[in-house]
Amino acid sequence: MLNRRDFFKAGLGLTATALFPFNQAESRQLISEYCIDDGYKYLLKSINSVIHEYYDLHGKVSLSTDLAMLYAKRQYHQETIETLNKAVELAQNSYPIRLFCAFMESAKSYSIINEHVLADKAISNAREALPKISKGLFSLYPEYLISIARICCEKNENNRAILLLDKAYELSAEGLLFPLDNRLLVELAEAYSDIGLLKKAEDAANKIIPVYKTYNIYGSYVYCSDIDRVGATAYVAGRYAEMGSTKRAYELLNEINQQTKTKSKEIITAYAKLKEWEKAMSLTAAEEESEFFLINCPYLVITKHAVSAGRGDVAADALNKMARAVENNNDSLYWRIPESIIETADVFLLLGDDDNAIKYLKYAVEKSQALLEDGGSMFYPTDLAKAGAVWLKMGNISEGVGLLHEALEHIITQNDDFLKGSSLINIAEIFFNSNIAIKEKEKELLRRIVDSCEGENYDI
Repeated sequence: MLNRRDFFKAGLGLTATALFPFNQAESRQLISEYCIDDGYKYLLKSINSVIHEYYDLHGKVSLSTDLAMLYAKRQYHQETIETLNKAVELAQNSYPIRLFCAFMESAKSYSIINEHVLADKAISNAREALPKISKGLFSLYPEYLISIARICCEKNENNRAILLLDKAYELSAEGLLFPLDNRLLVELAEAYSDIGLLKKAEDAANKIIPVYKTYNIYGSYVYCSDIDRVGATAYVAGRYAEMGSTKRAYELLNEINQQTKTKSKEIITAYAKLKEWEKAMSLTAAEEESEFFLINCPYLVITKHAVSAGRGDVAADALNKMARAVENNNDSLYWRIPESIIETADVFLLLGDDDNAIKYLKYAVEKSQALLEDGGSMFYPTDLAKAGAVWLKMGNISEGVGLLHEALEHIITQNDDFLKGSSLINIAEIFFNSNIAIKEKEKELLRRIVDSCEGENYDI
């Protein structure tokens, strides 16, 4: 077994904390010592090259802001700012909605690198651009404010997050007869909950219209379900449970149960947080036939909370039921099912069940390949890379890196340059999260990806 320094010397670059836990200072020193960071910059420059080749202006703006987010997550300040400036410059010649989104996406990346003055300026510019876009898209503004507030919350900048959420709440308080506003209130209730402002979260959830009617495209009334309000209220109940206020959590769940028979992932999550394992399992079993069961993965929710509570027996039971549901699901080619299977494998690994982890990793790749053969899937390379990341956690470097290489090989064959860029961005994040070094093999594949673009190529 290699020790962590020999692991880096071998050029593998895997800093998986599950294998070699060590502090961040040592991690940064090792990454610098073995030039792993230079490889990441090469990867990011390759993405920039692909974006440069894409002929569609609107797509360039979107891909550029995604690239800037990657730079920001790596804390490459100069590259983040330069890329965002270029994206805004391109957006000036695009549709007004694209310029608005470029400003707001910029604010998100600036917040990650603590450039709050630039973030505030970008938000202000976006606000000025609002009158030029369709009124039906105005809800994008508070939606972006919520997403920026969540970034601030993750960075423990709670005062800034609260200001942004309060502003979003103010902007979302009108026109509640539209489903879009309901969705914003759900997001606000969840965001207030995450920051610990549970009374405000309850207020937001209570403003959601539980059953409302609106016009459909044929001009007749249709009645919308109460799932928005149920989900938001249950989410708040779950947060009460996490914070030890179990009495209020039960009160909210009892209110929900008295008013509706609607079930949701949030209700199951709340019962799991209350350690009501039998209740959570029974609700989940009743939902196995629902259309989006494998996308929402309620058994995985129970498993993760059971692991945190030290209930390995409950976790194993839930995960085995999840595995059975995956195998028995009739809609086996649904486009996001591979991701759910990979997550199932990852949790089996967490429980120390390597055999089942391997079984479901292989199963996920098979399903993803079947999707591809059934008409193509833009997520195929990302699915391969995610499966590779779990193999790496297991210490199987050959299998993990092999899938990452296969994912890059597939990007070469994709016909759409925008798809090449978006796939490469998704895979780059997996490389970063797994801390895999970009060596000559990876650089060769990246060069081939750039060369496969239809536009005029240039040296990176």
